Amino acid sequence: MLKEFWDDMVSPALKWIWCILLTFSLGITLFDGKLQQNLTIISNITGWMVTQNLAVIAMVGLTFFALTKLSPVFSWSWLSFFRSQEDGVIDSKPQGENLNIMPMKIKYFGLIFTLLLIVNLPSLAMSEEKMFRSGTADWLDGLFISCLFGMTHCLAGVPIGVGIALTWGGLWFTHQYFSGGIELSMLHHTTYNLIIVSVLFLILIIKHIVEIKQKRAL
Repeated sequence: MLKEFWDDMVSPALKWIWCILLTFSLGITLFDGKLQQNLTIISNITGWMVTQNLAVIAMVGLTFFALTKLSPVFSWSWLSFFRSQEDGVIDSKPQGENLNIMPMKIKYFGLIFTLLLIVNLPSLAMSEEKMFRSGTADWLDGLFISCLFGMTHCLAGVPIGVGIALTWGGLWFTHQYFSGGIELSMLHHTTYNLIIVSVLFLILIIKHIVEIKQKRAL
């Protein structure tokens, strides 16, 4: 009875509240004067930056894939506590998700949220770079911070393996920080995130087009 109440009432309500808060926080950018600044930063992204960050994304993805093959525990997320496990067996499929992009799952509204997210990427990247890269003294310090950078993402609900794999991203941004300061690391961080979010946006569009065509075919 308690589980049904959680699944049918509490959990959906919490998800909607979280989605509204996330969307509101991103929407503020449209009125606080940062929109033009963010768009200018995005326009500074070059094709070479995209190519480099695609390689880093591939490295992160391959590392996560390899870790999940080593042990299903790397697919675990704290969100797993809210999912039933049969006979205590850990599912080998990734059990987490990034709660920070949860609104993308809302039909049609997900497209609006994704666009808001895209124009906020530079500001979000700068916040993370100031938190993790600013003041990094050397590569030993950079390695520790990069590991911390990756594992911090697990707080958003992604699997442990993703957090570990994101250490590659942290090391890449650290390299850029040493090469050109926080502005350069922020630009590469923005490029990295923009590639991923743009792919998700394209998937959403394709999904909606397919659903519309299926409805018309009925």
